[in-house]
Amino acid sequence: MTEEELTPIIKQYLENGLSETAILQALKKDHNEIITYMDLQMILADLDDVMASDSEAVDDLNAEKAKHAAKLDKKLTEGGATTVAIDDVPVAGAVLSGSANLSSGAKINWALQGNGQLGLLPGGEGEPTEDDMSEFQRVLQTEIQKKQGIF
Repeated sequence: MTEEELTPIIKQYLENGLSETAILQALKKDHNEIITYMDLQMILADLDDVMASDSEAVDDLNAEKAKHAAKLDKKLTEGGATTVAIDDVPVAGAVLSGSANLSSGAKINWALQGNGQLGLLPGGEGEPTEDDMSEFQRVLQTEIQKKQGIF
């Protein structure tokens, strides 16, 4: 087998948690391929380089996301429209949960129980006003309808 053919196999073994010795044994057993420890080290070094460049790309993307989130947070803390985010996985015991940035600049975390009761969770910032809560409920209802495909 060529190095190009071995690389994805070795990468899969690594992802499965095999040690270097176990990789050498698995290559012999599964693919009837015997390589030296040094050859394995060379392939692993190449994989590290590839994974590092992938990691740098992810870091760049995360930095860009953080910059965008900071701009959004700044706009929201200066006041503006109420925005609601719905979590992909709700908190324990809730049908839906998420967070909201309110027009006054306050931030809240919320959960909707199976019986329809809406509650605030710890971890928010600032104190929401009555107008904030009315607007939040209206925006939340719209977001839920969008999520269900009604809107």
